[in-house]
Amino acid sequence: MGLSNLFKRKPKLSEKPDDKIFVDFHSHLLPGIDDGAKTPEDSIRLIQELQTQGIKAIITTPHILGDLYPNTPATIRNAEAVLRAKMAEEGISIAFHSAAEYYVDEHFLKLREKGEELMLFNGKGILIETNYVDKPEFLEQTIFDLKIDGYDVILAHPERYHYLIGQWGKIEKLFNTGVKFQSNLISFTGKYSPQIQKTADFLAKNKMIHYLGSDIHHMGHAGLISHFKRTDRYQELMELKILNNSLVVESAGNA
Repeated sequence: MGLSNLFKRKPKLSEKPDDKIFVDFHSHLLPGIDDGAKTPEDSIRLIQELQTQGIKAIITTPHILGDLYPNTPATIRNAEAVLRAKMAEEGISIAFHSAAEYYVDEHFLKLREKGEELMLFNGKGILIETNYVDKPEFLEQTIFDLKIDGYDVILAHPERYHYLIGQWGKIEKLFNTGVKFQSNLISFTGKYSPQIQKTADFLAKNKMIHYLGSDIHHMGHAGLISHFKRTDRYQELMELKILNNSLVVESAGNA
């Protein structure tokens, strides 16, 4: 069964979530600094759930978004220290690294102009996102500039942006800039919307997905992902050359 048949039939469920992907990339697990986990206890529950799904390493990516989530390397590392203390208290052993999900706007451009430290992963990997409705006019230039500076640029959940949903030509044009695409597992469940699911399906069929992410914020997301990982539809996604397991989680923490 090939990717062209993705979502054309009712999925079968296996007993356990599939563990082919053991590095979870893109999540909101640090407590109290964005719209993800609110408390260290919330964070622990989410990490434990990911572990039951076969996850052995986590790269978490809190938002850095202007005045809404004005995180910095300092606020992220402070929240990580709180979480690590809780992980040690609970006896949780898992490789863990904090990067960020950067919102591409004037604030991000100013960070770049000032030469501020960026929260990276896997050497010079950087995860970016954009406004959901309107594409920033400087998006392609920003991708180009980051790549010229040696960064490995990953665009979070392109299937969720209204300016790309169903816009196959625009998707291909953006893909051809050399940016890598990270799709959310939840996008394939239809939970966000049928249109987002269709766009995620297009990316899969055209082998335009480099990374799959949980983008997990709360236990509701965890349940959706656990269910999806038990479907034959998820197995078909595993036919793609997903790069998650190639990511090096340098900060092993309690592992």
